[in-house]
Amino acid sequence: MKAEVMEVRGLLVERLERRMEASEVPFHPDFKAGCESCPMRGRNFACPPMSPMLTDYVRGASKATVIAYRTPMEQFRANVIMEERYFEAYHMMQELLAEELLTHRKRGRIVAGSGPCRACKECALAAGEAECRMPEMMIYSLESMGVSVVQLSEVAFGITLEWSGMEQGADYVSAIGAVFD
Repeated sequence: MKAEVMEVRGLLVERLERRMEASEVPFHPDFKAGCESCPMRGRNFACPPMSPMLTDYVRGASKATVIAYRTPMEQFRANVIMEERYFEAYHMMQELLAEELLTHRKRGRIVAGSGPCRACKECALAAGEAECRMPEMMIYSLESMGVSVVQLSEVAFGITLEWSGMEQGADYVSAIGAVFD
């Protein structure tokens, strides 16, 4: 496993990377059920029911490089509610991850992130359109293709993912993706 700490926009961010067999990525079709209650389901081309199964998407790939960006919540504005701080941190980690994944895609690799695609402010699917406006920028969600990102984080990095809400705060916020080849 590789780990490095960098400064991004005045904040410390940890970048983790682990190369593994693609077959080690925790996949099961039932994991797609985790997307059932998400408000993006059916409103984002990278989410169910539009997303493929991981096995179909990465067909022929034998290796996976799992990448995580994470940052401590304590660095974000203490004067706002926890949920807002969490989403500010999460969107920053997602942006860093998406930028790196798109760089790998330009090199001909297969990429997947976590959470819905954010290439457009509003997905064309939510606007009633039949096709993605920017397919070269779309990043499928690992979860939407049947990957347990919670298990992937534990297998690849030994890290338990945390979430924040109105009553509970996470110590770290993470975004996880993978590059397949």
